[in-house]
Amino acid sequence: SIIGKPNVGKSSFLNKLVGYERSVVSPIPGTTADPVDDRIVWNKGTENEVPLLLIDTAGMKKKKYQNPDSIEHLSTLWALKVITRCEIGLLILDAKEGINKQDMRIASFVTENYKSSIIVFNKWDLTQNKNVSKEEYIKATRLKLAGLSYSPVMFCSAKSGYQIREVIDKAIEVAKNRRKKLSNRALIKSLGVSTLMKRPPQTNGKRLKIRFITQ
Repeated sequence: SIIGKPNVGKSSFLNKLVGYERSVVSPIPGTTADPVDDRIVWNKGTENEVPLLLIDTAGMKKKKYQNPDSIEHLSTLWALKVITRCEIGLLILDAKEGINKQDMRIASFVTENYKSSIIVFNKWDLTQNKNVSKEEYIKATRLKLAGLSYSPVMFCSAKSGYQIREVIDKAIEVAKNRRKKLSNRALIKSLGVSTLMKRPPQTNGKRLKIRFITQ
């Protein structure tokens, strides 16, 4: 699913992928209300072709700016529901603005629902006069979106098409990793490292012991 706050370029991103205006693009926030989905075959005609379901969601505003009876409120609820059902969330951010509190709230919802994600800075072509490197953006992202420390960070321009294909290629790679089956031995080893980094809680003065893990 393609998620994010209003006017970060989600609909433009989908349109560039499918090659026509599937979603209406407008500078007016709230243009997209219902989730818009499109099925495509990525790398069609090659040995690497992959069927994809792309879902463009409404921009999610802060609750305090939403009337409970408005279409905006319903659109946000529909967008959140899409996140609970998707496999990969493409969190679209505005590279000109950077990360704000609403971006952080949306990222938290992705984390709480145990979804894989890719953090995508759109409008990268509009930042070239800022003299800010991708490495600086990534460093700031890891600080502000610590809950998505596992997520790749990418940069694109939905307007020009810059790095659009690479984002989808990365999403397919992430999906494959998400479905990967790990051996019990690898899981137990990882569990051992995790419990060394953060010890389990105590109950009645006794430390909880985790003896086994499986997928």
